[in-house]
Amino acid sequence: MKKNLLTGFLCAAILCALLPTAQAETRVADPRSTAVSLPNPFISYSTLPDLKVAAPFAIKSPQLLPTNCRERYMAMLSNKNLIQIFYSNDDQNIVYRMAVLEEGLDISGDYTNYDKEQTIAVGDKEILVKGKDETIHLALWNDDRFSYSLSFSKGISQKLLMDILENIE
Repeated sequence: MKKNLLTGFLCAAILCALLPTAQAETRVADPRSTAVSLPNPFISYSTLPDLKVAAPFAIKSPQLLPTNCRERYMAMLSNKNLIQIFYSNDDQNIVYRMAVLEEGLDISGDYTNYDKEQTIAVGDKEILVKGKDETIHLALWNDDRFSYSLSFSKGISQKLLMDILENIE
């Protein structure tokens, strides 16, 4: 008797757990639905070496980052003209992007209106930096073939930015 009661209870619990899923699938599959979703334009990669193999161009990436920052997510646009790498540690998120040259185009995706904007020289490159107070949150630059951006969730010093930029390989 107890065994039959327990079996019945388990069957009911499983049916209840599956019921919301079945209803959600029915709603999504409804041909009268007007819901539209766009496909993700990014292709994710598990490791930076995997991304480098898939990219149609040689990827340069930061070799020096703030303490304990490590790669968290790597991706390439499906048209293969832009890569992005997310780095983070306990208190900083960094997004690095590299794209086939788009002269004058901000490829960062960071459209914040920062208080401070200036151009600094790092080696032979002119870097547009944006930030607030004494910190830099965004760096943008180009070379002969590519556009680049580095964005920082918490601003960094100009000295640290210059060290990072001098160590992109």
